[in-house]
Amino acid sequence: MIKDSAVSQVHIQAPFPILLSPVSAFYHTASFPQPPKNIEDLIGKKVCSSFQMGASIGMDTDDYIEVRTKSQAFLMTLYGRCDAYIDDRDEMLKLIERDKPAALANKENVNFNDFKRSTVGHTAWYMVTPKTPRGKAVMELYVQGTKALVRANQFNAIYQSRGFEAPTINMN
Repeated sequence: MIKDSAVSQVHIQAPFPILLSPVSAFYHTASFPQPPKNIEDLIGKKVCSSFQMGASIGMDTDDYIEVRTKSQAFLMTLYGRCDAYIDDRDEMLKLIERDKPAALANKENVNFNDFKRSTVGHTAWYMVTPKTPRGKAVMELYVQGTKALVRANQFNAIYQSRGFEAPTINMN
């Protein structure tokens, strides 16, 4: 599920996302009978979230703890203070590669093989223009051009050629 909560009185937002970014959960396997696949699988667990990540995938604020840094969320999960850490998939991978050696050196009884990652949602990024005559014209061209690419069966191919997941475009 994608939850759009951005509101602006001075900007126009496209009616569909320009990019979907996978959100992963780094979790202790003992805390989950099966790999979490969506936010419902995280409910009732102690989830550490990087800034606004829980909200961006539609979680209620009562269902996660928002921490100050990504490293803090990773360490809290690795050291057993959280069941899972959620973040952008690529950002999480970079953080784990960077912080794992020092984190494991500080705690000898942590077995990294007891942890896994799975995709639990997506964040959506939208095209935004100023609420001006020029901004409205740019947005109209953007929407028309995107829909033209979908009708010409080129839209998905463009995203796939760059390694991205194509968002769903509402043609109405």
